[in-house]
Amino acid sequence: MIGVALATTILPALLQSLKRGELGSVGKELSGALEFAVFLTVPAALGMVFLAGPILDAIYYGGRWDHIATHTATLPLIFYSTAIPFFSVNKILISSYYAFQDTKTPLKIQSVSFAINIILNLVLVWFLKHSAIALSSAISASITFLLLGVFLRKHEVEFPWAGLLKKISKMAVPFLLLGSYLFFYKIFVYSPVLNYLESGGIGYAMSARIDLGAAIVPAVFLFFASSLLFKVDGIYLLAGKIRKKRGNV
Repeated sequence: MIGVALATTILPALLQSLKRGELGSVGKELSGALEFAVFLTVPAALGMVFLAGPILDAIYYGGRWDHIATHTATLPLIFYSTAIPFFSVNKILISSYYAFQDTKTPLKIQSVSFAINIILNLVLVWFLKHSAIALSSAISASITFLLLGVFLRKHEVEFPWAGLLKKISKMAVPFLLLGSYLFFYKIFVYSPVLNYLESGGIGYAMSARIDLGAAIVPAVFLFFASSLLFKVDGIYLLAGKIRKKRGNV
């Protein structure tokens, strides 16, 4: 959803830059959109990686969905989660090709990635069983990202690798703090809280939902606060969009 929204937003800006003959602005527009996508999607990916089991229990537990089902689905969800940032940035990059009225290059790249996905499925299934599908999808999504970035050169646009990496490096500490907190909560806090809630007569599924909420709320505060502390551009852009939306209401 984030990728689609940002891709829809950036396409008119890219078209305007091309009409004015400002190819240099294309890289800058891309860098800003990709940075914002990373800012929004990496925390979601971290949350799903470290809290995969609790998320599955909170949503599905009950009826035929038991602890075995959660255990079976946890690893695939973790693998899929690592691909979330790539899925989003790929949507944005594909829109940049559409701005040049180029629909063939993204199709060819995605065809190559699809073929790689199939091959990886056939190889990894012997080691990871059903989880192979998720890991193959994550790897092929990352390959799609690299190819889309490289082949922008055919339109005389240099992908802003250095600028993007520099901006992402500013997010490293907030990402690290968030990941550390989620890891700590899952290992040392989640189970005791879950047992306490169940001992109070609350059902397992509801206990999992409450426990998950107790993990997420501080995580959101920690990430946004650390982003402000380290002056990450994404937090200011997000705040500006929220103020603009509230002003239009």
